[in-house]
Amino acid sequence: MSGERNFNSSGNPPATLSTRQFPRRVRTLLEGIFEIVTGEMDRLLSSTLDGLEQQLFKQAEQARSNDTQLRALEALGDVKRTRSDLTPRYVALLESALASIKDPKTTPEPEPVSFSELRLVAEDEMDETTLLHEIASRAEMRSSLPLFLLSQRFGVLTGLPALDSESLPISPTAMCKHLRRASRCFELHTEMRQLLFRQFDRFVMGDYNRLIEVVNAYLVNQGVLPHLSYLPSRFKARRDGKDADPATEVSTPESPTPAAPAVATQTGWPGDTIGLRGAPQRGDSGGVQKDIYTNLRDLLHAARPQQPAATAPVARRAGSVASQADVQSVLGLLQRRPAGTAIINGRPTARSIQHVKQDLLSQLRQISHGEPAPALADEDTDTIELIGMLFDQLMKDVRPNSPAANLLQKLQVPLLRVALRDKEFFSQELHPARQMLDAVAETGTYWAGEEGPDKELIGKVDHLVDRISSEFDGDVGLFNTLLGDLSQHTQTVMRKAEVAERRHVEASLGREKLTIAQTHAGEIMEEITRAHDVPKFTRALLTQAWTDVLALTALRHGENSEQWLQQIDVAKRVAAIAAGQKLKPGEDRLALSEHVEQSLKQVGYHADEAVAIGKRLTASDSDEEEPASRTELALRLKARARLGESVGSKPPEVALPPMAPLELECLERIRALPFGTWLEFVTNQQGDRVRRRLSWFSPTTGHCLIINHRGQRAGEYTLDVLARSMARDQVFVIERQKEGFIDRAINAIKDRLHVAQVLTHDGRPL
Repeated sequence: MSGERNFNSSGNPPATLSTRQFPRRVRTLLEGIFEIVTGEMDRLLSSTLDGLEQQLFKQAEQARSNDTQLRALEALGDVKRTRSDLTPRYVALLESALASIKDPKTTPEPEPVSFSELRLVAEDEMDETTLLHEIASRAEMRSSLPLFLLSQRFGVLTGLPALDSESLPISPTAMCKHLRRASRCFELHTEMRQLLFRQFDRFVMGDYNRLIEVVNAYLVNQGVLPHLSYLPSRFKARRDGKDADPATEVSTPESPTPAAPAVATQTGWPGDTIGLRGAPQRGDSGGVQKDIYTNLRDLLHAARPQQPAATAPVARRAGSVASQADVQSVLGLLQRRPAGTAIINGRPTARSIQHVKQDLLSQLRQISHGEPAPALADEDTDTIELIGMLFDQLMKDVRPNSPAANLLQKLQVPLLRVALRDKEFFSQELHPARQMLDAVAETGTYWAGEEGPDKELIGKVDHLVDRISSEFDGDVGLFNTLLGDLSQHTQTVMRKAEVAERRHVEASLGREKLTIAQTHAGEIMEEITRAHDVPKFTRALLTQAWTDVLALTALRHGENSEQWLQQIDVAKRVAAIAAGQKLKPGEDRLALSEHVEQSLKQVGYHADEAVAIGKRLTASDSDEEEPASRTELALRLKARARLGESVGSKPPEVALPPMAPLELECLERIRALPFGTWLEFVTNQQGDRVRRRLSWFSPTTGHCLIINHRGQRAGEYTLDVLARSMARDQVFVIERQKEGFIDRAINAIKDRLHVAQVLTHDGRPL
């Protein structure tokens, strides 16, 4: 693997901006771009590696074989050791690409090869190439317009035509190539490298569009094609009755700039673009996004009972509709008020979006100055109702008056303002406000909805939500800033939880090995005591105390070691002496007693207990009774905990009836679950549920490790108990969900509206 770690296989140092002969202005611009991109990549690559470490740890947890687990742990260790090498290597490759933008792109002539030198391309190499190509293609489609503008501006820097994706040094294709080369600092198997690439797609490519917009804005501020703009191309009828080619409709730049074909246009609406011909474009996805909101409105209208036009609000019939500015202004005032409660039927109730709507209409009436009170526009009314349904759906997963419910309530007005202004909130997964709402909902549900919530994390989220209430005034960039702050804090909390969980898993594995060793040692001691007619009291001492000694010896030295065989011989001699056999010639009873004492001390017996038991085990029936009577020794032995247990830690075992067929099916299902599967436990008769993680279980002993989100152990369970509870619908397996909270809530709203539409058409009440 040494070759894989070689950063520059050619041996030539990568080009740098300082070593290339550029005009002063071009050098300054390239250095500015380099500083912007590297500043962002330092943060994004760090997030990528954090995500990779989390995924590797999860793979190790969920591994069903020792080889798979070992491979994941080795990869995790390698990433932790060498993660500091990735960013410098990536930055060096990025600088080399920027420094080489004017180098001629020549394709070397292929050297003649003989058939004996031909080889198949490695399958893993092809998989990497395919995966990176898919990542780059998706990013290029999402960012087609800013990439087009950037390629035009880089053409000005190089004095060449617009650069293509292969030549643009910060195109998605180039960014993926840089990662492939820089990541050779890790000794990762193919599947682990692909996992790294997917995390790169998630964290870096997910934020790529914003990065390109920032670079474009920088070049505009520096005067590089500052007036480069495009107007929507339209198919116009020619005088001969044929349609004109939109490519011939070129907009006139506001200043003398190089003319460019009108292959990409943009209107004044966010995301409303017409992209490059012949390829899926960002404008297409924008249309799909708007269709989601339109689809929700259509379902909402279909679910409403039809009203005659005469019953429409008077203000709306008269044409008095509140402007967007007035609506946003009033909501801004409501946003800064404490959330409070509403009194319904004499009882305090948490305020909902409908209460916000009532307050909004009341405030609009007050500012109408005697004129007819303005009504809300139809689109605003629908948006408010949809946002209300969204929050109602999210509130179903949290307890009333809990920290989670309070957090969601505080976000109602700011998120309503966002949705009224930008309908892409309903469909754009990476919308900053939507990501913030999803993060708060997840934090509130999982970290605040349990017994003993994480007060530090909840306090942090509460502080960020308060900042949104006090500072948000239309700029969604605030959500990005606060989301980054929350993400860093959440990463810290999750690392602590992972460390705590890892310790519990290691402890459980240790207890599992001890249990197996004690079981085997107990079987051996049973054979030895059955082979000799030993007194009942001596039998109890051997089967408990010496079983622990044998188990500890097996864990430390193995069952094929000399120490293991020696301890078995000691047990046989003790049993023989207790059965009345005489000492062998040259055998020293005192030495045998001291050996027993030292062995018992190693498994936690106090010195006086070890001495008393040692003398008792090596004494024959003809010996006088020891000062520590049998009764006293029996009581002390019964009171003390076994090796690996604390006093009172092991609950008394209760004999359970044989398992029913359904319980056996549930048992087999649980045995097939991977480690790390999330379960829901019903906690009371009202059906409240709490989410727990099946972190580990033993197929041999049936012991299970169930933890909460903070990595803490949550009760003692066995596979048998879980299976019986699952058969009684007290435990449920949570299928892995790729959708976030908001996606699931929107899908639930669609289902609800579909049902309401059917009931409305059937003439039944909603």
